[in-house]
Formats: sequence, structure tokens, C-alpha cells
Amino acid sequence: MAWVGLVAALAGTALQMKGQQEAGEAAQKQANFQADQQTQQAENTESAALAQANKIRKQGRINAGSARAALAASGVQADSGSGLEAQRQIAANSENDALASILTGKREADALRTSAQFTRRSGLAATQAAQTQQQGTAIAGVGQAAGGWQRAAGTSSL
Repeated sequence: MAWVGLVAALAGTALQMKGQQEAGEAAQKQANFQADQQTQQAENTESAALAQANKIRKQGRINAGSARAALAASGVQADSGSGLEAQRQIAANSENDALASILTGKREADALRTSAQFTRRSGLAATQAAQTQQQGTAIAGVGQAAGGWQRAAGTSSL
């Protein structure tokens, strides 16, 4: 009847190994899901930054037109001198703000993509750790089963 204990020990070991494998796979799937979400958020961040930059540029054109109209209404020549310089300054400020928006969005998106890479790597590390645990479980299970078999058989060596 010693074989019953041996079979039970090996079956328990196999079941434990299966659980470790499934835990590693689940960790990898969860990490991939999170990384996909971070990547999508990065793309959304870049799109939002470009949209914001376009709004800034449009508002700059509106402001330049308003300044031109105000200058003309006050009798100042809008196409030369200080009138032209004011419009150029409005355009330059608007473009600087638009570019700053794009740069900020790109930096945030890059940070999210980097985070996604680390998240994927952590999932891989969890899978590798589960595989290592499986190996340890297999070795321990075989050792326990062999020890149990020895005790049941009343021998001191295999």
C-alpha cells in the first residue's frame, strides 16, 4: 500500500505545479492588459496634445486678427512698424505655446510607453518566477515521495 502514498504525493505535486503555472500565466496576462492600457493612454495623450496645439494656433490667429482690426480702427498702419511687430509677436507666442503643448504631450506619452514596457517585463518576471517555483515544487515533491516510499518499504536507501 506504500504506492498509494507515493501516487498521492506525486499527484499533489503535479497539482501544485499546475497552480503555479496558471498563476504565472495570469500575472503575464494582467501585465499585458495593463501595458496595453498604458500604450493606449500614451496615444490618447499625444492626440490630445496635438488637438490642444491646434486650438492654441487657431486662437493665435484670432488674436492676431483682432489686434490687426484694433490697430486699423485706431488709425495705426497694421502692415508695418509696430502694428506688424505686434501681430508677429502674437503669432510667435501662439506657436511657442502650441509647441510647448506638443512637447508636454510627447513627454507624458513617452513616460507612459516606458511604464508599459516595465509592466510587460514585470509580467514576464512573474512567469519566470512561477516556472522556478514549479521546478522547486517538482524536486521537493519527488524527494518527499521517495522518502515516503522508503519509510513505507522500511529501507534506508533507494
